[in-house]
Amino acid sequence: MKKIFIFFLLLFLANFTFSQENRISKVKLETLKLLYKWNDEKILIVNFYLPKNKCHYNQYENLKNGSQWFDNNIYKTINLSNTKNIFVYSDKLAAKKIIDNNRFFEDFENYFLNNFFNPNDNCYGVIAINSDGRYSFKSGEFSTDDVTLLLKNVN
Repeated sequence: MKKIFIFFLLLFLANFTFSQENRISKVKLETLKLLYKWNDEKILIVNFYLPKNKCHYNQYENLKNGSQWFDNNIYKTINLSNTKNIFVYSDKLAAKKIIDNNRFFEDFENYFLNNFFNPNDNCYGVIAINSDGRYSFKSGEFSTDDVTLLLKNVN
C-alpha cells in the first residue's frame, strides 16, 4: 500500500512539474503581448528562424519568399481564426530588410532562442502560445501536422 501511495504521489508531482514547465509567467506573457503586438487573439504562433551562422544553409537568403512558402504550404489548410501568426528572426541584422514589427519581428533580447530553441543543427522552429501562457513547440523543420498538434496542445 505504501508503494502505491508513493507511486501516485510521484505521478502527481511529475504532472504538476510538467504543467509548470509548459507555461510562461504572466509577466513574460504580458511582455510578449506588448512586443509582438499580440492583442485579442487566443493563440500566438511564432515561426522562428534560428541564427544564420548555425544553419547548414542560408535560411535568411530570401525571407519574403520564405514566409510565403510557409503560408502556402504549412498554414494553407490550418484554421488560423483567432490566432496571430508571426515570424521572428534570431539574426536581426540578416532580417533587417523584412522586419516590420507587424508580422516580422526580431527576437527581442534573444527570448525565444534562449528559452525554447537550441541553436545546434536547427534552422527553424515553431511555438504556439495561448493567452493563458501555456505553450508547445517544435525545434527543427516542421509540417502542417506538427503545427496542428501544437495548436491542439495549447487549446
